Amino acid sequence: MRCPICVSFCIPECQNIVSPAIPFKKHLEKCHEVRQKVSICIMCTKYNFQGNHYVCLLCPEYEQCVDCYTSKSQNQDHKPYHPMQKVLPKKAYAVQNPPPARIYRCPFCGEDDFSVGGLANHCFKLHVDCKMSSIRCPICVVCRVKIEDDTLPKVSFFDHLMMVHGLFPKDRQQEPEEPTECTVCKLELDGEVAAKKYYQCSHDCFHDRCIRFWLSSNPICPICHADAA
Repeated sequence: MRCPICVSFCIPECQNIVSPAIPFKKHLEKCHEVRQKVSICIMCTKYNFQGNHYVCLLCPEYEQCVDCYTSKSQNQDHKPYHPMQKVLPKKAYAVQNPPPARIYRCPFCGEDDFSVGGLANHCFKLHVDCKMSSIRCPICVVCRVKIEDDTLPKVSFFDHLMMVHGLFPKDRQQEPEEPTECTVCKLELDGEVAAKKYYQCSHDCFHDRCIRFWLSSNPICPICHADAA
């Protein structure tokens, strides 16, 4: 079984396999444990709070319970414009299938409600030249990824997105390869594709003669099983 939290949030492959020998609960404790042994609100010193809490993406080790966050309590080091990442309890992610996706906040401008890919595209597009000394990765904060020091220099945040989470700028994302062989006969297409649209889908990676022969006994697409047009 694969951990839905690891898969949805781009956690490295080596961590997201859950076997009978490693029950899901143990996997959550091992791979998604809270960094501190006890989560403590920096304002009211409440600890081990059960509901949502908020983590500053600029201040190191700055966490607040939901009560202090909503009442806008803060200390002298934290500024009111600092982006705060909402973190749900671990169980809230585990019981939702699929886990919630649009939950990330940009550590540079504070814009909210990004998916993993949307956050990466936004940062690569708008914030590569931002002057910021250090930030915390919102993906690691939400997923409780175990990192020795999760405060990253701005320049290494983009390396971190690419190397740890596999998130690249759009201009470096691989385009899907064009099919080179006929799905029916498995011979090279050599530019010879179906002369017209035979199916309700968009697949056309077969020789025209091959797909007409296929249609004589199979009224469905050989790739996705869509009905004939």
